[in-house]
Order: sequence, then C-alpha cells, then structure tokens
Amino acid sequence: MNKLRSLLFICLTVSLSSCLTDDNETLVLPKVMYAKPIEEVVPLAIQQQLKVYMPIYAGTTPPDIEGTYLINPDALVYTSDGQYYVGKVFTDETIMFSGQNSVTNMIAYKTKQGAVSESSDDVSVSGSDDNFTAYFNTVGEYDDKVTTFKTATIISGTISPSGIRNLTSAFVMLEKNDPNKILMAVNDYRIFKDGNGLASNTTWTSVKSALINSQGVFNMKTSNSK
Repeated sequence: MNKLRSLLFICLTVSLSSCLTDDNETLVLPKVMYAKPIEEVVPLAIQQQLKVYMPIYAGTTPPDIEGTYLINPDALVYTSDGQYYVGKVFTDETIMFSGQNSVTNMIAYKTKQGAVSESSDDVSVSGSDDNFTAYFNTVGEYDDKVTTFKTATIISGTISPSGIRNLTSAFVMLEKNDPNKILMAVNDYRIFKDGNGLASNTTWTSVKSALINSQGVFNMKTSNSK
C-alpha cells in the first residue's frame, strides 16, 4: 500500500518594526515579509547536490504560478539514503498556489494527499520567464513528542496554460534531535516528480485541513521506515 507524503510547512512569526504616533496613541505596524534568499533555506552544498536531479531557478521575477495542480503519478526520482526505490509511486497529490505578491515574492501554498491538507502563507518564490522555484523551512516534532527536526522543501517547475511542466520537489533534513532513530539522517534528501511531465490544472476539493505553523508533522515517507 502506498504511504502518504505530506509536505511540511512553516508559518513565520511576524515581527514588529515600525510605529506611527498620533498624540498619545502609538500604532505598531507589522514588518512586510520578503522572500528569503534560498541560501538561507537550503545550504549551498546541498543545493549543488539537488541540481543533479532537479533545476533550482534563480531570479526575482518569477511567473504567476497561482492555480491548483494535480501531481499524478507522484514518483520518487532519487533518495540519498536508499530507503525507497527510485520510481516508487506515491498517492496522487494536489497542490495550490495562491495570493502571489510580485513585490515581496511571497506566496501561499497548500497541499493535499489522501484525506489530509496542509498549508502555509509564507513560501518564498524565485525564477524568471516561465520558470520558478518555491522554497521554505519547517520545524516541528514527530508524533512521539520527543523527536524534533528542521527541514527544507523546494518545488520547481515551468508554468504553462495546461499546468506546471516538469514539476519536481525535494525534501531535505537539516537538523534533528532523534534519540529513537526515526528520521532520515541530517543532510539526506528525497526528490519527487510528476511522472508524466505535467502537473495538470485541476480544482481544489474540501478535505480535513491542518495549518502547519512552527510545528510540523512527520509521516512515514520521510522517516527511516521503508
């Protein structure tokens, strides 16, 4: 039986940076959040390894990628730890990008596999022409409440009228406290793609949803279990 793969997300804490004073009242305005340089999300050395199997597009003028897309089949391209075989197909995944800001290069992202939906409002996006890369960090804990982790997710593709061509995503373990050896090793990564070369346009259907903020949830696809 295929196991579900949930992408993990981080909702960054909004910091307060400026004030407006009107007589005796002070209004504190939230700092506008801009896209992070990808080096702050994924170390350069790991980026170089990922680029063997997937593109990572630079640039500050990414295309409009808002829409809902179906990844079918969701196939494994490469895993650095050998826990799954290359070509393994996982449950179909639906993803949605929305609220893209062309000034800050931030975007909201939602993903659904099976009966579970997860989302984040704080994803950075880079690229130019029709090519883009979306990326973010997640910190959280495993369901044993002891194991903790920090990860990075990277999603690249080329937008087209029919959907996202050559959609590829990577999941990287950056840090962990893993006394029971549940998780993949630090700096290990797994790369997935839409197996037919096109994550086609689709519609979002309502399912049980979970907003992942600073606490992520790990599943079997990113653990040490086969």
